[in-house]
Formats: sequence, structure tokens, C-alpha cells
Amino acid sequence: MTFENSDKLISKLLEKVPEIVFLDYRLPESKFKNGSDILVYLKSLYPKTEFVMYSAQDDINVATDTIRNGAYDYIVKS
Repeated sequence: MTFENSDKLISKLLEKVPEIVFLDYRLPESKFKNGSDILVYLKSLYPKTEFVMYSAQDDINVATDTIRNGAYDYIVKS
């Protein structure tokens, strides 16, 4: 499944908790600053769910920040 914004994602996660979630670092129409912020929020709610971040951000600081915040992996999309 794909979601247009973080609100739709969160409402779906309340229905059924997946084993893995792929999150983009840039989130359109979101109350969260970026994907890392929503990662921290979701990881606190669903500690057993694995989160993989992906982004066009080819920045080591962004990647290490998301891993530090609980992402299983960080993938740079080209």
C-alpha cells in the first residue's frame, strides 16, 4: 500500500500493524518536519515494526540520523 501523507499512513497503522514500512524522507502535506520525525513517532508506537527510509537525500548526516532514530536501513533513490 502507498499513502499520500503521514495522516493516512498513521490511520492505517492503527487498523493493522505491518512488519515493515518504507518511509520517504520528504513527506508532502505532513504535520511532521520530515520522515525522520515520523519515524521517531511511529517507532515509539510500534517498536517491533521495521522501518526502511528512502530518499533522494544523498547526505550521510541524514542517513545516520534516521538509523540512529530506529530505521533498519536507509536507501538513496536515484
